[in-house]
Amino acid sequence: MRKKYPNLIPNSERSPEELRKIGRKGGIKSGEARRKKRDQEKMAKMLLQMLRESPEAKENIEELKRIFGK
Repeated sequence: MRKKYPNLIPNSERSPEELRKIGRKGGIKSGEARRKKRDQEKMAKMLLQMLRESPEAKENIEELKRIFGK
């Protein structure tokens, strides 16, 4: 594998400090990604709530209910 990807160093050849540093970076990025996803979900829920409460959206929903029979 080293011949094909000479720049990659296996974890078995890294020092414990280096592995800890790499793991910490991964944990920080993972937290950022989770927070971003959480915020996007909150925004989507807020937008849906706003749309549901608008008079135009209520009329559209009622029209769809009449069309699809529910």
